[in-house]
Amino acid sequence: MTKYDENHIENVYYKEHRVDGNVVDPDKSQQMYTFTISDTNDAILYSDGYICIDVKILDNVEDNVTLVNTGNLFTRGTLKIGGHIIEKISKPSLVHFIHSLGNFTKDYESSEATNMFIFKDTADSSAREPFTFVGTHGDDEKMPRMNEKYNKGFDQRYNLTKGSKLTKIVIPLYQWFGFFNDFRKLMTGIEVKFEFMRNELVNNMLYTNVNNKVYKVSIPNITLSLPHVRLNPEVSVKYLAFLESNEDLEIEWVAPILRESDSPGDSSGTIPVKLLADDIVSILVIPQYVERENNENQNNMVFDNLDLTSCSITINDIRYPKDGYKLSFKEGEINCSLPYLEFFGNIRNTESGCLITLDEYINLYPIIPFDTSNHPPFINVKNLNAEFSWNIRNTPAKKYRFGISGKEMKKGPRGSPGIGFMMKKIGFFNEIDWEKISENPESYEDPIREFQGNVYCEKISENFESCEDYLRDRINHVEVGWKEISEYQTLSVDFIREFQDAVDWKKIIKYQALSKDFIREFQDAVDWKKIIKYQALSKDFIRKFQDKVNWKKISKYPVSSKDFIKKFQDKVDWYWISTCQKLSEDFIREFQDKVNWDWISTCQKLNEDFIREFQDAVDWKKIIKYQALSKDFIREFQDAVDWKK
Repeated sequence: MTKYDENHIENVYYKEHRVDGNVVDPDKSQQMYTFTISDTNDAILYSDGYICIDVKILDNVEDNVTLVNTGNLFTRGTLKIGGHIIEKISKPSLVHFIHSLGNFTKDYESSEATNMFIFKDTADSSAREPFTFVGTHGDDEKMPRMNEKYNKGFDQRYNLTKGSKLTKIVIPLYQWFGFFNDFRKLMTGIEVKFEFMRNELVNNMLYTNVNNKVYKVSIPNITLSLPHVRLNPEVSVKYLAFLESNEDLEIEWVAPILRESDSPGDSSGTIPVKLLADDIVSILVIPQYVERENNENQNNMVFDNLDLTSCSITINDIRYPKDGYKLSFKEGEINCSLPYLEFFGNIRNTESGCLITLDEYINLYPIIPFDTSNHPPFINVKNLNAEFSWNIRNTPAKKYRFGISGKEMKKGPRGSPGIGFMMKKIGFFNEIDWEKISENPESYEDPIREFQGNVYCEKISENFESCEDYLRDRINHVEVGWKEISEYQTLSVDFIREFQDAVDWKKIIKYQALSKDFIREFQDAVDWKKIIKYQALSKDFIRKFQDKVNWKKISKYPVSSKDFIKKFQDKVDWYWISTCQKLSEDFIREFQDKVNWDWISTCQKLNEDFIREFQDAVDWKKIIKYQALSKDFIREFQDAVDWKK
């Protein structure tokens, strides 16, 4: 079992959980499947659980029709713990298909992907014949040749669904919800609920070349299979002791997201993308013609090359890739397939092990990757504003749109589930009406004493001069949740100073707005790495405390003045300066002995004359890959690159 020593486990049994109530009509297009797990005394390893779906295409005898990849059976998936939404994702089938495309292995067809009904298409067609024949009808012999339109993925899926055959699709919960991908531990003591909304558009589930025939997709059975774990007696005693403790864990997990644009028809534009997390790990842009939606004659799990010439994404006014370094596309193809596969770290397995070649991949899955994990983070910035911008070579003849998928870092507040943690003991996951308590705090001293951090201070302020006065009034009488107060309440400098030995300084630095005078006053107490990361500091302030600040962190974040870098050239980290700052060629020339030329070649926009001037310093592999070069220039320096690598 994941994360657990088998010697600690007495036995594991998978329990089949059924949908709440009865599914009256298995052929009904739109309905909600809800699973409520109320076995709160059982230790359950949800991360190793599965959703199991029986599905079949009705009225299908020998027709050339099958389900699209993943089946596309659901439009929404929701995970709730203790009544609170932990994750909610739209079009989950599309999202986990996109993120699985880069995970090629040599035994792909025998891996769990096929259990999820993922068989990669090799052509944008529903052709099942591997060969065509050259010759006339009366010839004795016809010469066979490969059928370029043969779609191996369609053929594989067809063989599983033909003749209205019942097919089982098994999807691991960690593929649906990022929470279970990162949090692979036992849970107990809390109600967990799963909701899956069925796709109401049957034509979005199917792909066929049969015209003018109406099919139905039936889901006669759907269950949730979860491993219930029984620990051996010795470990069980420790486990129960842990449940009775007040130990609290803070966890982080990466959750998948999907946003969709409107349907523009212009050759260029910019669309806003609302991101809710503090930290965005990755963004994948999926271009697609609108006509593929709800059209069984077009495969909606194949995407479209819109003849893009450039694109970029901007998060809080910072562009990815860096300003001036846009992805360049050759006419007729999107040349970002290699970066996409590199994004998953799976280049070596691709050509030898996947179902399609890299060239075929370019045409079928033109997904544009933006990896923000190595760029300046935006921790503690709520509701990130992102924009995706693009240019298309010619005005499109039909409507298109962009799906924007990715992964965002989420963080659990106090009461997040720990190893076997009984979350009902923690304020965040209880059913107490905190707003009601806050309106009349004098009547609820016991719950306030236990769950001090949850009280709504704006309501308390109606009965007390301020929230801080309320806390002062009770601070010597009740146990105060200083972590929660330091994070969730807006505190004055005077209050922090008064209770400096009690507050959680890590939370204070991260969540409170601190003045320069305050930081100066407590310069020996604060964590300067955290100060640089979470507080807005002026250049003058950094200059004054240059021996305390973390210069590696400073070098990562945008610096508006290059004079600042010059002044502190012996302190800054030139690796990060070369990577994260927008540098002019004159600046690079001046500090040519300090910059990191590998990253200069990758992240900075360089013209051909500059590259020619520093041809012995640049990384030619990166230059060819990331810089916009003319054919004449490439021809001039063709001997500088080892083209075999």
